[in-house]
Amino acid sequence: MSGDEIEELVAILVSREYPDSERIRPSRGDGGIDLLVPQADGTYWILQVKKFAQNLTASQKTQIKKSLTRLITFSRENSLKVSKWDLVTPLDPTKENRKWLRGLAGPPEVIPGWKGIQFVDGLAAKFPEVVDYYCQDGADRLAAATRDFMTLLHSGGDRPLCAADATATLKALASRINDHDPHYSYDLHVTTQEMPYSSINEDMLVAARQEQLASDVFVTIAVRARFNDAPLVREIPLQVSFTVPPDSGLREQVESFINFGTELVVESGVALTMDLPGGLSPEPFTNGGVRITAQRQPLQSPHEVRLVVTDPDGDELASVPVVFDSVTRGMNSASSGQMHGADTLGVIDVTLKLDFLKQTMVFSISLRETTGRRLEDLLPAFQLRAHWGHPNRMAMVNPYQPAPVQWIPIDLPIEEGTLPLLKVVEALLEIQRARGRAIRMPSIMGEPVAMIEPWVEAGRLLRGEEIHGTWDSISLTVSEDLPPELQTMITGAVVMHTPLIVEIAGERIELGTKQVCLASARLTAPAVPGQSAVLEPADDDTAVIRLVPPTGASEARGPGVG
Repeated sequence: MSGDEIEELVAILVSREYPDSERIRPSRGDGGIDLLVPQADGTYWILQVKKFAQNLTASQKTQIKKSLTRLITFSRENSLKVSKWDLVTPLDPTKENRKWLRGLAGPPEVIPGWKGIQFVDGLAAKFPEVVDYYCQDGADRLAAATRDFMTLLHSGGDRPLCAADATATLKALASRINDHDPHYSYDLHVTTQEMPYSSINEDMLVAARQEQLASDVFVTIAVRARFNDAPLVREIPLQVSFTVPPDSGLREQVESFINFGTELVVESGVALTMDLPGGLSPEPFTNGGVRITAQRQPLQSPHEVRLVVTDPDGDELASVPVVFDSVTRGMNSASSGQMHGADTLGVIDVTLKLDFLKQTMVFSISLRETTGRRLEDLLPAFQLRAHWGHPNRMAMVNPYQPAPVQWIPIDLPIEEGTLPLLKVVEALLEIQRARGRAIRMPSIMGEPVAMIEPWVEAGRLLRGEEIHGTWDSISLTVSEDLPPELQTMITGAVVMHTPLIVEIAGERIELGTKQVCLASARLTAPAVPGQSAVLEPADDDTAVIRLVPPTGASEARGPGVG
């Protein structure tokens, strides 16, 4: 085997043992393969894979020394905390080799170690399919197994296939594929109904394919990477082509995908071919749709900021702590990209598009599912969304170090509907305080305004506000002891007291008594005692509603109105 093939084989064996490792290979020269294995304490164990299979020469020692020097620079530039560094070779070191290696300068407080042929042989024994694939004829057996699998998948035989017929044979063939593929594993589901893709576990998932073999036979194959970097070793080529009209919204979407790695959705007119592992590639199609999403890469060190919004006079309107923890990049990754984060309470997602050439940045904020959340957790995020727009301004502030703030105008208009949502949360907090027990955020999406408006009104009253407005009619029951001849005399100012009750998530909550003051009212016609009458405005249709204090207040009533 060539030196590069040896390094590849050993690196895959190590990656199978430590699936969450990350591979870094220098773009030039013989630098070997670095594998970064994250540790529970936030540090990294570095394994440097070298092809050396015989006693080290002076040139090979120089290469190892350069690898350590390069790691020191890399860890400093990327804020990488290294706790261990090991050289991995198909060669056991001599005592002199170990002494020489330990004398080399590595990252601070790290003593270089050496894992030799015993370590590699142990991995080979644990993952024989890797050795079989790369050193023997495992690749050919994998190809044969996938051919048999696909032949059965597309051939029902002389009679219609049923789930019982398909399951045993398909699972046996899938097991053969799993035995021979060192890069990917295959989960097989044979069901009598279509299986929703949303029900497939996404852990290490790289592809899923579903076919209907008969009226009641559905086969779903989920392809999973056996280690994080499997797609770098056994790539999954994908070719997508479509036409972009010059003056369409699709053009802007494609440019954003190229520059920032934003999601790209093309509904139709797409030609697509791909080469999935396990022989699972679908037939090329020429008029389909596609959705492409860039994979988020975690930041080595999450970046904490506080998003602050003020009005033009500098009065603070909202302040939310945000942690950026991942990035996505487009095809122009050197000059632009996206940072992704969320507030510390997990209420909003925040995306920051950065274009270093144009020196611009664009924020976008989206609300997560809020039903069932604590109202106190929702308030800061709702305040931010409600005030995120012109003429207000924002800043990203270091939460741990006071510094001069560079305020940035927010050019976007305030998103429609965000201020009413904030008022709902503020009102529910007032109701919660008056109730004396917790209220979780109810589902309000799609609910009629008539259900939500009483919450906002109750919140204002509980804050001590007076609500001024107009009215058109009120149905009421006339007291039975009121003589009918006096009913027509009811005119002028009327004061009524009614319970302040709201209904939230099917629960009626009593909050006290509200006073309704009508400036001028009259009964439209005599009413039979005990039946409904209609009160309408006379000379003035204004009304004032206020909360009646719970104690020490006297009641005022209009003539004959209870």
